[in-house]
Amino acid sequence: MIPKKEGPTMIRLQKYLSDCGICSRRKAEYYIANNYITVNGEKVTVLGTKIDPSKDVVLFQQKRVNPRSKHHYMILNKPEGFTCTMAEHKSEKNLSSLLPKVHHLYPVGRLDKDSEGLLILTTDGDFAQKIMHPKNKCEKEYFVIVIGNVLDSDLVKMQKGLLLPLEMAKGDIKKKMARVKSATMIKRETGRSYVTVVLEEGQKRQIRRMFQHLGFPVQYLKRVRVGQISLDKLPLGKARDLTPREINSLLA
Repeated sequence: MIPKKEGPTMIRLQKYLSDCGICSRRKAEYYIANNYITVNGEKVTVLGTKIDPSKDVVLFQQKRVNPRSKHHYMILNKPEGFTCTMAEHKSEKNLSSLLPKVHHLYPVGRLDKDSEGLLILTTDGDFAQKIMHPKNKCEKEYFVIVIGNVLDSDLVKMQKGLLLPLEMAKGDIKKKMARVKSATMIKRETGRSYVTVVLEEGQKRQIRRMFQHLGFPVQYLKRVRVGQISLDKLPLGKARDLTPREINSLLA
């Protein structure tokens, strides 16, 4: 959660309890009148009591009541075969079936249908723009399996840049330079190469197109990290909330 930066505001205690998701305002009035609530260590039973959420400590049944963020910040381990949209289409699988029903929750950036891995979702448009803007150079790390014996010289070419065809509107095609920040060989085995690729900014399906340009079709692609946030042990198809520390790391 990201605290809203504003001056202290006095609000009614029952509204604060409702805003924090404890209960309805009417139920909050019952809790106040019946000695369930303390403010700064003192019982409060007077309806209409006002508090300063930035300073006052409110307890409900001896547990601190914390403000609820106005925005949601989540990560999802997206499975292959799911289109990167919250819009529901009968003909294809989409993210809405994997996530809680949160109004205006949208993916930050894209992860193509044939790929899996870490996808950030939020209701905070400013937060999304900051992550996606090229000037912020937010790293995205991928684990890639390609068909063929990729050479170290091929990885160097990817870092120096490849001029790739880019389809435009009305069927026009132009070429645009595509680069990766790093490309590291993990291992080679018969007929396959395992590579870690890091991007700071990317084009549509860039990693697949770069390897294809070099003659190596991508068999499997998984995003494993965005900034300092990694999938760790998050199961495929599952989501979790970002911690305040993770949110701040993306905004740093």
